[in-house]
Amino acid sequence: MIERAVQLSGNEVRIGTQKFPVTDAPALAVIPRETLAGISLAELPDAIAIVPTPLNLHVVGGQRAECHLYCTSAQIRIVSEPHVAEPSQSLLALRQAVFERQKSKGDLELDLFEEIDGIWTLAYLVNMVEQVRIEEGLRQIEQLAEELNRRHDEILGKQSLHTTQAAGTS
Repeated sequence: MIERAVQLSGNEVRIGTQKFPVTDAPALAVIPRETLAGISLAELPDAIAIVPTPLNLHVVGGQRAECHLYCTSAQIRIVSEPHVAEPSQSLLALRQAVFERQKSKGDLELDLFEEIDGIWTLAYLVNMVEQVRIEEGLRQIEQLAEELNRRHDEILGKQSLHTTQAAGTS
């Protein structure tokens, strides 16, 4: 059995003498990144997600990003602006970049792409080794986000070029 440095006790998470409240539905705790230093994913409680702050995720298209850490993975959620009837070209390009990365490297997988109450959400899971230290895992997530953003920009550039060429031939 793995000894956990992070303890779940009722409606709070304890790390040493520090306590952090746990929200309901979904069960998560927001914890400063520096407090998580030296802790591995395997030491996180199974039942909740940990949201490290701050996280330096450059998000394409000005959309909001959230990172939820679990014992074996991290979920990155990209959320659109409210009341959008269709997903933006930017969100569609990011979904394509995630699909391509999933197929080529297998280190992530599309988890969710849906609209609920006018808000589009794209979420992908980053597969991580349980023993990785959270700081190293967060650096990997930030690097992966940069790579996806570059691919996103390439995809949108190609779409722009095709749109421009099509308009020029009409």
